[in-house]
Amino acid sequence: MSEALWQVLVVVLLIAVVLEAVALVAVMRQVGGVLLQLNPARVGQIEGGGPEPGTEVEYPGREIGKPALVLFVSHTCGLCKDLIPAIPVVQSHYRELEIVAVVTGGEEGDRLAYAKGIGETARPDLHDLQQRWSVPGTPFAVAIDRDNRVQVSGVANSLDQLEALAETLLADDGAPDTAAREEVESGETAKAAV
Repeated sequence: MSEALWQVLVVVLLIAVVLEAVALVAVMRQVGGVLLQLNPARVGQIEGGGPEPGTEVEYPGREIGKPALVLFVSHTCGLCKDLIPAIPVVQSHYRELEIVAVVTGGEEGDRLAYAKGIGETARPDLHDLQQRWSVPGTPFAVAIDRDNRVQVSGVANSLDQLEALAETLLADDGAPDTAAREEVESGETAKAAV
């Protein structure tokens, strides 16, 4: 074989290796996304963030005596974009809950535009709660009972997790329910096993 042919083969092989590396990274990214959907982080899994259970919290416009589910979202959060369609579903199934989507991050214009796409539950004016309540990131949920006390808080990135939080809040008229809390904290374990 001539030297020119060897050089062409080496260049073709090098291009093939680079393309394979790009394809591998793309596949790994897709697998990561699927794993998050099948077995997302459990509510309350992040330690050291958000208000502690039992802490009394409040925010402007809070409906007195009604349990609330406060969900922190951001326009730069990919998981939040997937979670937004779950908000009206939870709202329609749990009408006795006040559901608030606190839009955080970015400039005021970005927050307002993102809030407009979410709907009437969005509150871009409460973005400062993220810092005041020590919320580490988005999506993050804080479940507040009728007495303005935090029941549980943590990562919430699926419809199932939001519904588990709603059930926790509504169990036993807002009083802490150990069984419901354990269900929320166990997350999607049973679903992932199927």
